[in-house]
Amino acid sequence: MDGRLVRWLPWALAIVIAGVLIGARFASEGIREAGDGVQHHMIARYSWKHPELLLDQWGKPMFTLLASPFAQFGYNAMAVFNALVGLVAVALSLAFLRRAGTWTTMALPALLMLAPQYAHLVIDGMTEILFGTMALLCVHLIGEERYRAAAVVGSLTPLCRPEYIVFLPVVGGWLLWNRRFSALPWCALGIGMYSFFGFLHTGDPLLWWHGDPYGSGESIYGKGDPWRFILDSTDAFGWTLVIVFGLALVIWPIIWSKDREERKTHRVLFFTAALPALGIVAVHAYLRWSGTHGSAGLTRVLVTAVPLAVPFGLFTLGRALQLAGGTAMHGSVLASGLVVGSMVSLSAQGRLIEDPDDQQSIINAACDVIAKTRKPGDRVFTTHPYVPFRVGLDGFDGEQSRMLWGFHDEVDEGPSRPGDIIFWDAALGPNECAVDLATLRDNPALTVLGVFAPRRGHFVFGGRPYETWVFQR
Repeated sequence: MDGRLVRWLPWALAIVIAGVLIGARFASEGIREAGDGVQHHMIARYSWKHPELLLDQWGKPMFTLLASPFAQFGYNAMAVFNALVGLVAVALSLAFLRRAGTWTTMALPALLMLAPQYAHLVIDGMTEILFGTMALLCVHLIGEERYRAAAVVGSLTPLCRPEYIVFLPVVGGWLLWNRRFSALPWCALGIGMYSFFGFLHTGDPLLWWHGDPYGSGESIYGKGDPWRFILDSTDAFGWTLVIVFGLALVIWPIIWSKDREERKTHRVLFFTAALPALGIVAVHAYLRWSGTHGSAGLTRVLVTAVPLAVPFGLFTLGRALQLAGGTAMHGSVLASGLVVGSMVSLSAQGRLIEDPDDQQSIINAACDVIAKTRKPGDRVFTTHPYVPFRVGLDGFDGEQSRMLWGFHDEVDEGPSRPGDIIFWDAALGPNECAVDLATLRDNPALTVLGVFAPRRGHFVFGGRPYETWVFQR
């Protein structure tokens, strides 16, 4: 096969996958992450109007900054941004895999971009995709011995996701071990920049620590079984990647000792990619067991480790096949198996194109009532970040819409102006916002505009049946 064609085939497959994911978002009427995904979009969209949102740690400042131009074109454009970020991860991985056999480059786009929750989070505009690519860029720069640049990129990972707590110390440790002392201070650049601009805006030089949205206390979601969490990690990685990564870990010591030609790359990928990937799983399992730092037991957070696990697994197996004298036919069979396996793993997690489920349908119905009832000047108080998005309001303009977080006294007494509307739902209302239904229902100043329950009832955290209520003063 022509060498130029072989080089372009992985890119062709990656671009096709990216196009499918973008198309699925545009074709979907439902939104899997109607809470978090929509809120990230809203923060990015309105950061141009409210620059203080660039300091919002929950929104992830680096994600907000880079995604904001896309967010101006609507929620679906967030999938375009994430797909482009995923293509960057493919490019960075290809730089390693070209020395591990053609078959590894063929398998790469599917193994990475079709990892089940990776694909879904691309569609849903979530932040895990950016963190994984930023971490992989740092690994790539370390492999190229561009240590100062690697330290700068590594310093930005705290502005992408809290998983930096695993990754950044590894980067610092690598620089220390290799006596790159002049590069080490650059690891503090990201948090230093945030602290500087935070001080200019708020006067608090410790805003990075004071503004931590996850805190160190117990999570409202309680504790969970860490082993169950680890077993469920296949939802994020898919069985295909789990097998590839696990097998690579087992044989790595043998391959590292025998493969003198690529020993340096083996060492870089193991210590700066594989170990952080394992560390991310371990830390989240611990947080689930301890019930701290806002852990809700969501396996989607493990997607941050996918771009680190894929090049390590494929490079190790690719070099193993080369050392064993494997042929191009062997590689083609392996690549075909991994592509098919990735597609099967993804399909097992549900359709890419999604219709609104019962829960989103009743939120939509409640929002339609709000949009029909609301007059100019009426404020909307809401427990759910999807509401201002659906109604078409600026959720950060207090004269249009306010989240109920931090407004408990105002809610207890009733909104301060006649006409103000309250949306309450059974999941976020009592748990995230600490506003019980009875507080609103028993308030004589409030009138019920509608009560909405799903066709097939289900319970949410706290043992409550899911329902939504709309009130107006």
